[in-house]
Amino acid sequence: MKAMFRQNQNNPVRSGRLPFRLQYDLAAPLLSALLLCLSFNWYRGQFLAAFALIPLLAAAERSSCSRAFRQGLIAGFVFYFIELHWIGQAISTYTSLPGFLVNPVLCLLALYLGFYVALFSSLWQFFRVFESKRVYVITAILAAAAGWLLLEDIRSRLLGGFPWHPLALTQVDMPGVKGLFAYGGVRLISALIIMVNAGFYLLLENIRQNRPWQLCKAAILLLLILTAVFFIPGYRLPPENPTGTYGKPLRVTIIQPNILQGDKWRREKRPAIIEKMLSISTPKDQAAIDLMVWPEASLPLFLVRNGQVFKRLLRFVRHYNLHLMVGGPGYAKPTRKQPATIYNSTFLISPNGKLHTYNKVKLVPFGEVTPLVSIFPFLNKVVPGPDCTPGAGVKNFVLGEQKFAPSICFEGIFPVFTARFFAAGAGFLVSQTNDSWFGKSQGPLQHLKNLRLRALENRCYIIRSANTGISAVIDPGGRVVKSLNLNQSGYLEAVVYPCLKPTFYAQHPYLPTIIALLILCLSPIFVVLKKIKSDN
Repeated sequence: MKAMFRQNQNNPVRSGRLPFRLQYDLAAPLLSALLLCLSFNWYRGQFLAAFALIPLLAAAERSSCSRAFRQGLIAGFVFYFIELHWIGQAISTYTSLPGFLVNPVLCLLALYLGFYVALFSSLWQFFRVFESKRVYVITAILAAAAGWLLLEDIRSRLLGGFPWHPLALTQVDMPGVKGLFAYGGVRLISALIIMVNAGFYLLLENIRQNRPWQLCKAAILLLLILTAVFFIPGYRLPPENPTGTYGKPLRVTIIQPNILQGDKWRREKRPAIIEKMLSISTPKDQAAIDLMVWPEASLPLFLVRNGQVFKRLLRFVRHYNLHLMVGGPGYAKPTRKQPATIYNSTFLISPNGKLHTYNKVKLVPFGEVTPLVSIFPFLNKVVPGPDCTPGAGVKNFVLGEQKFAPSICFEGIFPVFTARFFAAGAGFLVSQTNDSWFGKSQGPLQHLKNLRLRALENRCYIIRSANTGISAVIDPGGRVVKSLNLNQSGYLEAVVYPCLKPTFYAQHPYLPTIIALLILCLSPIFVVLKKIKSDN
């Protein structure tokens, strides 16, 4: 029997099966990818995040560094291809890319994002197989957590950044974990999830190998992590109707016009679009409104160059004595030093006639700006329309005595960037987006779910106005308390309470990254010193 098994391994073609090593290399990362998908999408799947990466960790430890890299690449590629398949609809509809190239482009995106999982897998292999006869439990766990944290941070910066679906997103509805976001943000929670995965894996591995001392260390460390996450009372969330630590309530109206993307930029449709926006916005009662929010690109024109439209909106604002926040393209006249500049902007129109402007800083790669175009000039032909220019930086709007943070489209998925608004005194966040690009897909749902993390990190209310949905009100506990469905026209009314001081994370958003960098730099030194000591 053993001889037959060895023969099948040596002659995979004759046996009609894949080589045993290849089967193992595929099965383990595919299982991790499947568990990750379930943990992100299944309603009760957040518990699976604590075990999802165990198959990948087990496979990587028993592999060479190159094999561990391939295993991580397979896991990351499969996970991101499944989660981001809806992007293909936007690519095929709104770019000049031929249809047969859509899936290859999606594959390239999934490979790029899977590359970060591959690097993590190689890092784990390095620390776990540095010396086959010794296992440094605490060093391996801390290094793995620090490595994942840093890779998520790099992913949020490289090529403009795409921090979609951090591992911490699996815990957005986990009561025992949600309170921790205000102390370390998504990076801390992602690192803790990796520590739990590594801790469980090492616990099982030491049971299998009958290593009582290493088993004891792994069990104690895992117990400490779980205790810190679930049982320390200082991490409790604010109540649904907060008082005391929050300011005076503000009445807000959110508009969702449901204007088709194909109609939005047609010149002949402009008057009808503006009339529809004003019709939906007309208050239905006499209650005072402090702020009304229209979605991203709700004005399909340059407001600063259309005085008639501005006067029309100003009359509306003065008649109902409210502040109106509208999205639209921004424009800067050409000068001797630079040509005319186009921005993706939002404008706050006040009853006193002042117009405040915020220009989007975090532009969508290959949507609003084309990276690497100097290296690959053909990309300009694939992505239609002129590139936007990023704004100068963080700028809060002022509503009476209260500051609030403007956020356009996917700016809200950047944790450190958003925290800077609250460190500068913002009391709540207003997110304007136009997700009509994604049609009836998982895109708008995922976008909203990623945004909820900012409410947890900053313990703030979030007002979200989306052209075709999903418009929503999110409370400081990350709960969606009101929402409008996809492809529905209407409005939401809400009362929000501004937070009066920034959270610990908002004041120190770089601290988790700095600590992780120190751990990752010191871990190899510790392993080498311990090896030298044990050899002597």
